[in-house]
Amino acid sequence: MTKHEQKIEELVVEFWNTMGSMFDVTYNLICDCYEDKKTSIKPELIEAAKIVIINCTYEIRDNPKTEQKINNDYEWKQKFIEKFMLKTNKYWGEIDERKDTFFLNKAGSMFSNFNTKQVNSFRVLFGKDQNGVENVSGKKKNELWDIFIDMLAIGIEITHLRRDPYMKGNKKSYKIRHLPSVKLVEYAKKWEADLSY
Repeated sequence: MTKHEQKIEELVVEFWNTMGSMFDVTYNLICDCYEDKKTSIKPELIEAAKIVIINCTYEIRDNPKTEQKINNDYEWKQKFIEKFMLKTNKYWGEIDERKDTFFLNKAGSMFSNFNTKQVNSFRVLFGKDQNGVENVSGKKKNELWDIFIDMLAIGIEITHLRRDPYMKGNKKSYKIRHLPSVKLVEYAKKWEADLSY
């Protein structure tokens, strides 16, 4: 196993632990909204989604007719992270600015593999009640944003390492074209992701 492969394995574990934290925070926030009658979404939906994702038990192939089924948990996690990076990449500006509209309007396309109720549970956290009062306080939303951005920073590091970075003289270069549409440098700096060569 190369140094890059070993680091990727560590980062995949870190990503999964961070995602588990995101589910825990989301569950607690949905519980609060449910108790306050701000949503009819039951917190158990979040718990169910967490179990499915953490245990790598839903199908993530874009085209089941042409893509081989993934049976290995580690490969499944790698594929999940790839899809997470590809689906979020075009929204990184909104995410960096912590715009509530990201979760209100874009969550559907990002979490399209899940049922509508699970997706809507995210939306309620960033919405307002009929009186225009935010369903969740800014402080609690920031906690969720922090975790979400941590996941992206870890994803940036994994993507960087999967490209197999190396120095060619004084020039930084990659050996592999992995997720070439995902541009890393700008947000790696903003989110303090390590792009070491």
